[in-house]
Amino acid sequence: MEDQNSRIETINSLVEFTNIQLKNSLFEKLVLQIEKDFSMCGFDLELDPNITPNELVNTIYETVEKSIQNKISLDIRSLLYRIDVSEKQILHTNTNSVTDIVVLLLKREIQKIILKSQFSQ
Repeated sequence: MEDQNSRIETINSLVEFTNIQLKNSLFEKLVLQIEKDFSMCGFDLELDPNITPNELVNTIYETVEKSIQNKISLDIRSLLYRIDVSEKQILHTNTNSVTDIVVLLLKREIQKIILKSQFSQ
């Protein structure tokens, strides 16, 4: 798997990206959306409503990592389709790289939350 320094660097970058992209109310919606999407794909993911961005990224990373270690890549692919990551992005992603998958997941979930927010106003 990936080394610890790479993981920490990626997590820090994603946390920073999440903080920049989302205000508090949108972050709460992001947490709910992630929980919903993961559960609809068979992942047992219960997130604390008061979770921090850092904890969220770590939890997603660990969940994806466990799935890959247990060779449940089909679940990861269905999750990527569920959150509407484009087929092109999926095909160009190393589905054995936890970092690549987490980046795709979070970027798309954040994009969905921002778009829903803009269109609901």
